[in-house]
Amino acid sequence: MTTASTSQVRQNYHQDSEAVINCQINLELYASYVYLSMSYYFVFFVCLFLFLFF
Repeated sequence: MTTASTSQVRQNYHQDSEAVINCQINLELYASYVYLSMSYYFVFFVCLFLFLFF
């Protein structure tokens, strides 16, 4: 029953501003995913356990 829909809570932001904010959020989420992947790589394959806490 879940379908993809637009946000129900809307503000009066300009479309360009909303696009820039969404892009920034996506970049930050991607960076956190990359750092998490790197930490698991170094912990399990390179055995640098302290990199997990960086």
